[in-house]
Amino acid sequence: MLVLIALVSVVVGFWAPQSTAGERLPIFDTHAHYSRPAWEVYTPKQILKILEVAGVERALISSTPDDGTLELYRTDPRRIALNLRPYRTREDMSGWAKDQEVFNYISGRLKRGFYK
Repeated sequence: MLVLIALVSVVVGFWAPQSTAGERLPIFDTHAHYSRPAWEVYTPKQILKILEVAGVERALISSTPDDGTLELYRTDPRRIALNLRPYRTREDMSGWAKDQEVFNYISGRLKRGFYK
């Protein structure tokens, strides 16, 4: 097992982007949320400014419900990568996989053409 971990470390180190001292590499945040409670506190423009100041070039965003993600995407489609969560509300989190209404929600969202 240790040999495998060491091998993976060498391969990742070989393929990882190299930088010189002081060079700033782009950051891609692969797990961020912009759900309903945050909408009243931060506007999409404020969220995008926070990402910019933090050096986040791209962010994979999801929200409950999905409207928060779409608002951020509409504001800056270059910076926001869409991630469709199967939750309309927090209550969906425990039983979404067996809920026909959640399936209908996801199907409707996919038909809108934003998600690939």
